[in-house]
Amino acid sequence: MSSFQFPVGEVTITLDDVSSLLHLPVVGDLHAFQPLHMDDAVQMLVDLLMVYAEAARAEIGQCRGSYICLEWSATNVHLVFLEAHCDLSQTGRYAWGVAALVHMYDHLNDASISTNRQLGGYITLLQCWIYEHFPSVAESTADPEYDENSPRACRWIATKKTVKSIRTPTYRERLDRL
Repeated sequence: MSSFQFPVGEVTITLDDVSSLLHLPVVGDLHAFQPLHMDDAVQMLVDLLMVYAEAARAEIGQCRGSYICLEWSATNVHLVFLEAHCDLSQTGRYAWGVAALVHMYDHLNDASISTNRQLGGYITLLQCWIYEHFPSVAESTADPEYDENSPRACRWIATKKTVKSIRTPTYRERLDRL
């Protein structure tokens, strides 16, 4: 799923939206991910995260591959992402906006399956896109101190109270009115 169907036609989140909403670069290198051998993955964890080799090997074994499980999440992160951040001076050359958009679309595909009950991934992009282009769908508050040089996503203040106060039938009704 990479587009939304409305009576006026098909709409989609574009790389231009990513650039203006998040100020992430959409032009640049795409990381060339190469499979990591277990020994290389262990060495990377030892060198970059300063963990013991035995602990690194156990973590990789538990995650069934070159992944680590984030302590604050149930998500396994592939070690190639850690590798991409080895030299922080090089991170600016990557097209992070492309990665953010692809990641969001990938999770939207999963969420569009009728048996799924939640949306994962990077939903800040989707949320801010809705605030920006469809203000009648979701209640949001604009930050009066917003700086126009900041990413457009910083303009919106969405508290948990506001987001939790809108129930599914209300969203459906608002979407139907579009």
